Amino acid sequence: AVELSKKRASITEARTKQFKNIEIIVGNFNDIVFDKKFDYITLIGVLEYASSFTDTNKPFVDFLKKIKTLLKKEGRIFIAIENQFGMKYWSGANEDHVSKPFIGLEGYLNVNHVRTFGKKQLETVITTAGYKNLQFYYPYPDYKFPDNIFSDKFLPTETDLQVQTPVFSHKRKTLFNEKLVFAEVIKNGMFSFFANSFLVECEI
Repeated sequence: AVELSKKRASITEARTKQFKNIEIIVGNFNDIVFDKKFDYITLIGVLEYASSFTDTNKPFVDFLKKIKTLLKKEGRIFIAIENQFGMKYWSGANEDHVSKPFIGLEGYLNVNHVRTFGKKQLETVITTAGYKNLQFYYPYPDYKFPDNIFSDKFLPTETDLQVQTPVFSHKRKTLFNEKLVFAEVIKNGMFSFFANSFLVECEI
C-alpha cells in the first residue's frame, strides 16, 4: 500500500496490523522505485488527485502510464472514482473532494488539485494512457459503501435504487428524491451517465 499521507498510512497500518504480508510505503508514488511488477494494482480514490502529485502537462494520463510500467504482461488495474456527473451532486450533495455544491458539475472552476470525470472523459484518459478492454461497473450508492454493483451487462431496473445517497462528511441538501429521478433516468437508458461512481477494470 502506497500512501502520500503519513496519517493515512498510519490508519492503514492500524487496520491491517493482524496481517503479516502487507507492506505500507509513505511517499509520492511517482518517486518510488519498485523492484518487481504486479498482477493487480488498485487506485481507490487516487486518480482524481493525480494533478497534485504528478507535475506534468497531462498528470492523469502520465500517472496511469507510470502505473502501467509496474504491471505484469497480463496485469490489470482497478480504478474507483466518483462520477463528475453523479446523481447525488445534482440533488444537492457537496462535491466529495472540495465540499462545495455543484463545483464539479460546473467544471471545477479555480480548482487545480483535484478533479473527477464523466464516463466518456474517464474512458478517454484511461485509453490514452495505453489501457484496453475497459469494463465499467457502477457501485451503488457509491464505491465507498456499495450495496450493489451494476455493470453495462446488468443494469438496475426502475425499482432497484431505493436510497437517497448518504453523505457522512457534512449535512447534505436534498433538492429532489433521487430514487424517483433515477427511475426516470433508467427508463431513458441514462443510468451509466448519472451513476454516482465508477469502478473500472482495465488491461494493458
